[in-house]
Amino acid sequence: MSETLHIDATHLEQVLDRFIYNLGCELTGRAEQQPTLRDRFAMAALQGLLAANNGRTLQGSISVAYEIADAMLEARKPAEPKPETTP
Repeated sequence: MSETLHIDATHLEQVLDRFIYNLGCELTGRAEQQPTLRDRFAMAALQGLLAANNGRTLQGSISVAYEIADAMLEARKPAEPKPETTP
């Protein structure tokens, strides 16, 4: 007789978030530190990459997630003002 396992989606998301955070801390050697904004961006990107199941290794997905996080941080920088032109 088999039983069906029911998992609350919200709980599963919380568990996955914590797992990804812990994994990232272990791989970067920052297990006791709070996640930086870069880490948070990478965690969000990694969630999407893992959900897409695109055939990358876990380490490859983590590397891509941090590349995405770096691009997101770069996009947050204010644009340089254009030089004023005189008539």
